[in-house]
Amino acid sequence: MQEIWKLSLDWDDDRPECLSLAWNRWCNELPGLGELRIPLYLFSNMFNVGMRKIELHCFSDASQKAYATVAYLRILFNDERIRIVFVASKTRVAPLKKLTLPRLELMRALLSARLSYRIIKALNLNLVCRFWTDSQITLFWIKGTANKFKPFIKTRIEEIVKLTSPEDWYYCPGKSNPSDLASRGTSVFELRDNPVWFQGPEWLELTSEYCPIQNNAILEGLDGSELDYRKTVSNAIQFGCTVNSEKLLVLENYSSLRRLYRVTAWIKRFNKSVKKIVTTKGPLTTEELEEAEMYWMQVE
Repeated sequence: MQEIWKLSLDWDDDRPECLSLAWNRWCNELPGLGELRIPLYLFSNMFNVGMRKIELHCFSDASQKAYATVAYLRILFNDERIRIVFVASKTRVAPLKKLTLPRLELMRALLSARLSYRIIKALNLNLVCRFWTDSQITLFWIKGTANKFKPFIKTRIEEIVKLTSPEDWYYCPGKSNPSDLASRGTSVFELRDNPVWFQGPEWLELTSEYCPIQNNAILEGLDGSELDYRKTVSNAIQFGCTVNSEKLLVLENYSSLRRLYRVTAWIKRFNKSVKKIVTTKGPLTTEELEEAEMYWMQVE
């Protein structure tokens, strides 16, 4: 419907064939919704078998089409058994006003925080909450100081921090994020036959040592991104021109803050050198990396 709206068609205009096919496919799949079965009672026959802890795990994801969150209860028993129960999910279509992917990822984090608040209020239980995202930029914003950011970021971070604790936010790889299914869209039949959607990633049913490692999530090493940048800089040197940072510094191209800051610092150093402001050689300095970090705080 949003794609049709974007075309600004008159009421009697024909739809493009590709949208007509998509609409017909969606209508044909609707009867399949009757095959989906989601238990209404979350704790069937469990209150008398020694539950010792209940955790709420919320995953979120975003794409240029939509952003989504999905929540599960992780129930731990006295006999060391672990059971995962699907609780709820929420999806929003991306706004017509185009947002950068990092901002959409922040929107999905807010959606996740709001859903968790409603679940906790409805269940009226003492739950341990965990929030999972594959966006390191989002984690940086949530665990940072909201006042440093521009209004769009600031207001959403403030609400997230009001509803959740920054310490409860964790990184998980995109391949084990079940909410990816909702953010990119899927068919009824793919959803019906997908165990990850209803049970969460496999490691959720295992003990805590199998959860995604957090120490290496932010401080992972460099990969080809910085090398690609250096190749671009090398070509620019031949013509004595500055590097267009807008083309190189596209946030969604970087999965690591460390990598983003280093590439930013290299670009700034090169442009200063070309403009003959200052010439620096050797490894990046602490001051250059801090300047790169401040640059992104001001941009967003």
